[in-house]
Amino acid sequence: MITVANQTTTRKLPYANGYGFKTSLIFSQHNPLAVSLRRLKSVEKQRILPGFEIEFSEFDFRFKLEIIEIDNDSSSNEVILHLKFNRNVIKAVLSGYWKENEGFYLQGLGLVIDHQGETPTSGFLLKTLWAMFGLSSQFIIKIPDFKYEFTTSFDVSLDGISDGLRNRQIAYRLMVIEKALAIKLPYPNGFIDGEDVQSIAFCYHAIIERNFEWFLNPGFIPWTASKEYFSLLGDENEPFQLNYPPEFIPKNLFGFELPLGYLSGQIDNAVLDNYEEAKEKLSKLDGSEVLVYLRSLNGMIRYNSVNVPTLPKNAFSKDIQKLIDLDSKFDSIILDRYFALAASTLDGLSEEQKAAITERPKLKKEPFVF
Repeated sequence: MITVANQTTTRKLPYANGYGFKTSLIFSQHNPLAVSLRRLKSVEKQRILPGFEIEFSEFDFRFKLEIIEIDNDSSSNEVILHLKFNRNVIKAVLSGYWKENEGFYLQGLGLVIDHQGETPTSGFLLKTLWAMFGLSSQFIIKIPDFKYEFTTSFDVSLDGISDGLRNRQIAYRLMVIEKALAIKLPYPNGFIDGEDVQSIAFCYHAIIERNFEWFLNPGFIPWTASKEYFSLLGDENEPFQLNYPPEFIPKNLFGFELPLGYLSGQIDNAVLDNYEEAKEKLSKLDGSEVLVYLRSLNGMIRYNSVNVPTLPKNAFSKDIQKLIDLDSKFDSIILDRYFALAASTLDGLSEEQKAAITERPKLKKEPFVF
């Protein structure tokens, strides 16, 4: 049941990239749409929660949110709608003015996150909606019960959009892990530790790509002075291929241990920095432990998922899958905007100046040599 709260004062809401947006003024048309205070109160009697629709024609998608509460007062210049969106709650601030005997005339719209659901799906939906706000040239707001319908847009920085898309990717990867491993995971509202971000990425690649490269930090690892390990070394200290048999690899995420499954590994160009010392100790073949300092020439190891769960067929609803499939379109739009921003920095320069700035640098040595 929807509740209507009459308040004499309205809290000012913050509008910041990633958390809230505010439009420029929405000017009334010749026949402005208005809603009376009586009409607002009458909504409370409805058994079905009234809707708040956001239509993005550029993405061929419409979000339908539910109005669960209304804050309004005839002495205030704002009407605040509390919108339920999956497990999220968004505040829609309608700014304008009341006209005696007619109602409230809309002039501006602001949206701010009031509560963010702590599930991967709620996080994904919210970040997708926020990305659409930033990437759309315009969108349509419809509030059928109030007979409001208008077109507007939000001006969002590229940094704000990029940050939202990164968080959207993390939420989606958590959704994949949930479905594949048949578990429930949280989606923290605030900071996600860098190690957790890496664990999420590793699990996602193991489930979806199955065969993938991963960073390998150099360091000491224990070998055994046996024929098996000694045979890996050649007569000279040269790169060699090192294969790891399938091994059960758990991953820690948000303090939980995920039973990811069995993966094998391969380093194409492994080298031992303490080759002479290691070779001497390994040659004794006495079963003792030998610490070797191992690294990969390109800093990578290739993993292969031997017995790792896969993503079930039709794991997500049609609407969710349609939003997932927007990845390439999001990427294309934001890249175009970055290119346009870069091009704008060259405005007013001569061709010679442009050539000097955009010329590819010539390095004396090859970059990124490991």
